[in-house]
Amino acid sequence: MKAKYLWLALITLVFSGCDDNTGGLGLGMLPESDEITVGTKTFDVITESAAFGSVFAKTDIGYVGRFTDHEYGFGNYEGSFLTELNCVDDLTFPQAYSPSNKDSLNNMISSNIDESFELARIVLGYYNFFGDSLSPMQVSIYELDKKNLGENQNHYTDIDPNEFTTKTKLLGRKSFSAVDLADSLRHESKHLHQVSIPIDDELGKRIIRENWEHPEKFKDSKNFRDVFKGLYIINDIGEGTVLYIQYVQLDVVYKSYQLDSAGDIMQKHNGGDSIYLAYRSFASTMEVIQSNRIQNSDDEITTKVEETTHTYLKSPAGIYTKATLPIGDLINKDNIDLEQDTINSVKLVFNAYYHEIKSEYSMSPPESVLLIREKEYKEFFEKNMIPNSTTSYIAYYSNNQYTFTNIMRLVTSLAKEMEEAKKATSWDENKEKKWLEENATVAIIPISLETQTDSYGNVTITNVRHDLKPAYVRLKGGLKGGEDNKLKLQVVYSQFYR
Repeated sequence: MKAKYLWLALITLVFSGCDDNTGGLGLGMLPESDEITVGTKTFDVITESAAFGSVFAKTDIGYVGRFTDHEYGFGNYEGSFLTELNCVDDLTFPQAYSPSNKDSLNNMISSNIDESFELARIVLGYYNFFGDSLSPMQVSIYELDKKNLGENQNHYTDIDPNEFTTKTKLLGRKSFSAVDLADSLRHESKHLHQVSIPIDDELGKRIIRENWEHPEKFKDSKNFRDVFKGLYIINDIGEGTVLYIQYVQLDVVYKSYQLDSAGDIMQKHNGGDSIYLAYRSFASTMEVIQSNRIQNSDDEITTKVEETTHTYLKSPAGIYTKATLPIGDLINKDNIDLEQDTINSVKLVFNAYYHEIKSEYSMSPPESVLLIREKEYKEFFEKNMIPNSTTSYIAYYSNNQYTFTNIMRLVTSLAKEMEEAKKATSWDENKEKKWLEENATVAIIPISLETQTDSYGNVTITNVRHDLKPAYVRLKGGLKGGEDNKLKLQVVYSQFYR
């Protein structure tokens, strides 16, 4: 019994000597030179507006329409687009029916194309649009009859349609409004609006004839361009609406006999032949080239860029904001010594002025923006790259601001680059200014995103493009924006005791 009480006393002694507070555990044993402190510094960031002129225009959405901005002073906007059409590999049209050859692919009613052909049409499909849903507009469709849009060729929004079409082959034209009031489903958020435009019958007949005589031209989309180069779609009458065309489809409709299981023509009750309509389709897809042409009022854009008490983001192909990161101030040894200090995080916030929506047709702020070194943004879009959180970042519009929570990797790499540049040559204030302009200037660009969600709910960005929808926001900053409106680069760093 005595042994049991002795062990109990020893255990009590051990635990009563422990301290729950471990905050200073081991620090008293470190020399003063090994102590770490965490600090925060802020640096002014210079911003200004810059005009795009034009942007990379390859996309799977076609923008067609026009409107005039009377609210914010950005002038006129007009969108049109050129597109190739995809051909299913080894596509065939049926031959004329022959009693001696009852192949199921031979059921067109006649080898005389005029008799077998029914019609050709272009279908424009879209979910969304900008502007007045009831504003009348007229769309005209021309055939590309001069040259192909071309593979491996980068087209920008200043693309000249006259390089590709003479505009002498008008395929079709139609007047309509963005929303059909007779469509009972028009208020559904995911409702697909369609505009069907009858076009020149000769195009449909030509395609069937070429398919019969030269099937090798329908081997794939590349060969099909020898038959049909593509379309130019433009809004030539009307204002106030811009359609976001999700797909363009060319249908070639023909008449065929309905055959029975023996391959013979089925008869109607009145003794006549059973005839039905069938079609082959050629559509715009990601596998072929589609290029938007965007025209803005250059004078109005220039006027906005020259304003210095704030900056702008304006899409499409309008204005971006560029910011010169204060790398020289940051690596000044009185601030942060890269040889002894560690940068932990860098935050940059672009604050927007209150955005007043004056009408249901007002432009909204861009939903998302890309931050990237200005000298790299063209390559980023041309090579269809994805933000890597090292040299490029994404932020979303929320609470009147775009917040880049941590661009530490970009700032750190720029700081090291600048240190190397200073070591490699004689350095002065002018060389530093030039270096910062060429290397430490980032562009803030309106973008549109495509994402994919897996079974666990994780969202992955799959595509980043220039935002070609009408959008606008005014940001605080500018060359003469005043002390209260300057952007601040917030740097959190850690350092050993000095």
